[in-house]
Amino acid sequence: MTELSYAVNSSPPANWNILAAGTDQQALSAVADQVWPSVFTFGPDFNPVLNTALVQSATETSQYPQTIVYKINPEARWSDGTPVSGADFVYNWSVQSGSAATTDVNGKAFTPASISGYSDVKSVTISPASSDVVTVVFSTPDPDWTALFRHLLPAHVAQRVGFDTGFTDPIADLVSDGPYVVASYDPSGVVHLVRNPSYAGPPAAALELDVHFLPDTEQITSALTAGQISCASVPATAAALSTLKSAGNLTVNVAPGSTYIDVVFNAKSGPMRSADTRAAVTQAIARSGVISQALAGVDPQAPPTANRFLVTGESGYTANTTPPMPGGKAPPTSVAGLRFEVTLTDAVAVAASQAVAEQLDAAGFQVEITTSGTWDIALIERQLTPWPSQVITAYSSGSPANLGGVSSAALDQAVAAAAAASGSQRPVLIDQVDEAAWQAYADLPIVAIPQVLACQSNVSGAAPNPSPDGPAFNAARWGLTSGSP
Repeated sequence: MTELSYAVNSSPPANWNILAAGTDQQALSAVADQVWPSVFTFGPDFNPVLNTALVQSATETSQYPQTIVYKINPEARWSDGTPVSGADFVYNWSVQSGSAATTDVNGKAFTPASISGYSDVKSVTISPASSDVVTVVFSTPDPDWTALFRHLLPAHVAQRVGFDTGFTDPIADLVSDGPYVVASYDPSGVVHLVRNPSYAGPPAAALELDVHFLPDTEQITSALTAGQISCASVPATAAALSTLKSAGNLTVNVAPGSTYIDVVFNAKSGPMRSADTRAAVTQAIARSGVISQALAGVDPQAPPTANRFLVTGESGYTANTTPPMPGGKAPPTSVAGLRFEVTLTDAVAVAASQAVAEQLDAAGFQVEITTSGTWDIALIERQLTPWPSQVITAYSSGSPANLGGVSSAALDQAVAAAAAASGSQRPVLIDQVDEAAWQAYADLPIVAIPQVLACQSNVSGAAPNPSPDGPAFNAARWGLTSGSP
């Protein structure tokens, strides 16, 4: 088998460091998944899978203080011959910890995309007996510690070029410990990857993989229908799906994504401070009607979002499909109108906002759509991850992520219990946060934005993946069906 190709809907990046702030992480993951290893990978069910090509084990050896011991695979080495070692783990923690103790090559503080999880770590140490054994001790327990050391970047390269803005040359800078290594780059936006001969895991199924960065949806659909690329992630629009499904040479998969549309309420000021008003608005919105309009031509029968924190198939998932609906609630007479803030511009969100506004108008609310200023309700998108604590905090009092400021004693109590929980009780406590959010009328989740993956009919192994790893998480396993040229 010779070559496969994959396209993402994005412009070619200027910065190839997926861990740096301001980068398009979703697009960059198509390349980063192939070259920078993660301790755990995540498929469509969001459940962690240990990457034994990088580590032999990752074990929680103590809860007080929480301690994780990583044993690096002694065969793991970067494509320039440098062994993967504890120094890589120490560096990746230091740049994402939020600490001012270390600085980038320019003397300035590091600006990572996130410090979540890393800021709770007290120390990362290398065993004196072996540079392949790394011990992580937490200052604050983190039940989502499997989020650490994703896309482990080579410390010896980052210390030379700089973490924040130094990864500008994908050939020289993207030193690999993944199934592929960058062989060449076309500045028009094509990364040419070939099998990495030093990779400690199973060799990639294809000898070569090209990743295309195409900012225009029509470019992607044209390349797919012409057979010029093997697979692509495509924006979920009716026009794109119609073109792809009518092509005849493609397999088109539509599946729920991890980003869902949510109507949030401003409980900090105005009429939505009242739980009765929030209940009335909730009752006035028929989610099935919003979905049929927002996903017309894509997936109009998609089910409403049934869990704020977990995806279908994830361990502990429970479908909470029916919000509490107090009978007889009518719009309070004190509400002369509602300012509905909509800043999202993608087609699904725009259609959803129109449907919500129409339903509220029909129920007697006078809705004014705005893009800035004071708002009473707003349409946002929430991103689910395999680490629920990152989303749960959006429902606690005083959290910057709690956009509307809705709070209750029951909700705060549930959030605190779930955020600190681990083991078998955690899914139960997460479910209690979801229930408390319904009871407080904190928001109204509508529907997951579909993820569309289109591939040539002779491509095997590719499937949608709503996890942060994206559809290309297993690109090294993609192949061609028997008899394909």
